[in-house]
Amino acid sequence: MTRVAGLALAALLYAAAAPPWSVDALAPVALVPVLLALRGLGTAAGFVIGAAYGVALAAAVTWWSPGMFARFFGIPAPLAALASLGMYLLCVGVPVGLFGAGTARLLDAPRVVAYAGIPALWVGGELVRTSLFTGLPWEFLGHALYRRTTLIQIADATGAYGLSWLCALSALAVADLLRPVGRGQPDRRRAAAMIAVAAACWGATAAYGRWRLAAWREAGDVLSVAVVQTNTPPSRDVSYMSALVTLARNARLTRAGVGEAAPGLVVWPENSAGFAVGQDPDALAALRTLADETRAVLLVGGPRREPDGLRNAAYAIDGDGILGSYDKVRLVPFAEYAPLGLRFLSAPAAVLRPGAGVRPVPSPGGPLGVMICYEVLYPRLARALVARGARLLVNISNDEWSDPRGVAAAAQHFSMAVFRAVEARRYLVRAATTGISGVIAPTGRSEGVVPVGVADVLRTTVRLLDGRSPYVRFGDAFAWGCVALAAVALAARRIGEAAA
Repeated sequence: MTRVAGLALAALLYAAAAPPWSVDALAPVALVPVLLALRGLGTAAGFVIGAAYGVALAAAVTWWSPGMFARFFGIPAPLAALASLGMYLLCVGVPVGLFGAGTARLLDAPRVVAYAGIPALWVGGELVRTSLFTGLPWEFLGHALYRRTTLIQIADATGAYGLSWLCALSALAVADLLRPVGRGQPDRRRAAAMIAVAAACWGATAAYGRWRLAAWREAGDVLSVAVVQTNTPPSRDVSYMSALVTLARNARLTRAGVGEAAPGLVVWPENSAGFAVGQDPDALAALRTLADETRAVLLVGGPRREPDGLRNAAYAIDGDGILGSYDKVRLVPFAEYAPLGLRFLSAPAAVLRPGAGVRPVPSPGGPLGVMICYEVLYPRLARALVARGARLLVNISNDEWSDPRGVAAAAQHFSMAVFRAVEARRYLVRAATTGISGVIAPTGRSEGVVPVGVADVLRTTVRLLDGRSPYVRFGDAFAWGCVALAAVALAARRIGEAAA
C-alpha cells in the first residue's frame, strides 16, 4: 500500500505541475515518490511499478481524455474509459515502465552510476514516447516550466528534454536525501552535496537563459498577422451546408476584426474552410475575394482530395489563387486513419491519408512552416520545417473535441507549442477553433492570446526570421546522449554485479 500511495502522490504532483494548475515548482520533485517506491525492487517489479506510474500520471494529466473519446467516437463512458486506459498504457505506461525497470537496477549501484543513469533514463523514456505506437509526446516533465522564460531558453540546444533531465536529477537528489541510494551505510552528506550540484545546474541553466535573452536580436522582415478564432462548438455535421456556414463565420469575423488594416497574413484554424479548396471553384472564389478585400494571404484549413484519398490540408491563398498547400503527415490514429487496418475500432471519418513529407508552404513574405493540430507536439517536425527554410511557424488546430470547457487540454496544447518556438527560434502563430489561439515569440514569451471560449481576432506583428538554432542543427543529440549514458550506466551496473 505504501508503494501505491507513493505512485498516486507522484502522479498528482506531476499533474499539479502541468497546466492548467501550473504549480511548476513541483516539477523538480514530482518523481521523488516513485523513486522511493522503486527502491529495493528487481527489474521486472520495477517495470510493473514504472508502468503503473506512467498510467497514473497520464490519467492525472489528461483526465479529460475519456470524455473526448466518448464525444468524438460516440461511445458509452465505460468503453471510453477503457480506450483511454489502453492509450495511457501503450503510449506512456510502457516507456515509463522501461524507466522503472532500469531505475530499479541503478538505485543499488554506486552513486556516480545512479546519478549518471537515472535522469538519463527518464529522458530516454520521453524520447521513446515521441515514436512508440505512433508516438504521443504529451506534457513531458519539462513542459511544465513553459512560463519560466529564462529557464526554457536552454531548449534551443536540448529541447524540452534538458529541463526534464534537470527535474529528474533534482528528484533523485531529494529521494537520495530521504533514503540514500547505493549499498552500505546511509550517507546523507553526499545526498546534500548532490542537491547542491542540482541547484548549480539550475543556476547554470538560468544564467544561459539570461544571456540568451540579453543577446537576442531580431533582424527579420516585419509581418502583420491576424489570428482568427471563431469559438465554433464541436459538430458531427460534415455536409456542404455546414461547410458553407463555417466558411461564412470565419469570413465574417475576419472582415470585422481586420477592418482596413491590411495584415500580411490571416490565419484560420484547422478545417475552417471545410472544402477541398482546390476542387471547389466557388469556395476558392470566395476565399480569393476575401484575400483581395483584406489585402492579405489567407492560411486556411480544409480537406484536399487526391486520387488515392483525402488529406487533412492547409492552403495559402491570395487574390490570384492557391499559393501552396501542406498535407498533415502525423495523422491521429483511430480518428483520422485506421492503424493496422483496425476499421472496427476507428471513427467512420478515419479515412485520411498522410502527406508525402514535411515541407514549408510558400508565401510572399517567405516560407511558412505549417503544423496541423497535434503535429506541434513533435519537435522533429518543427525542426525539419525550419531546416527546409521556414521563416515562420504556424499551428492550426481544432481542439473543440478535447475539452469543451477549456479547462486543461487547450492550456496543455499551448504549453507545448511554446517549446517549438524556442527550439527553432521562430515566431509561432497558433489558430485554434475554440482556443487557445495566440502568437509566441522565439524567446517563448506570449505576444497575445485569444482565450478559450472567445470569438475574436488577434492582431499583432511578427518577424520572419532566418538562421538555425543548435537544436535545428543537431536535433535530439542531447536526448540520444542520455540514451547512451543510460546504457553505459546499466552496463557498468551489470559489470559490477558480475565482479561481486
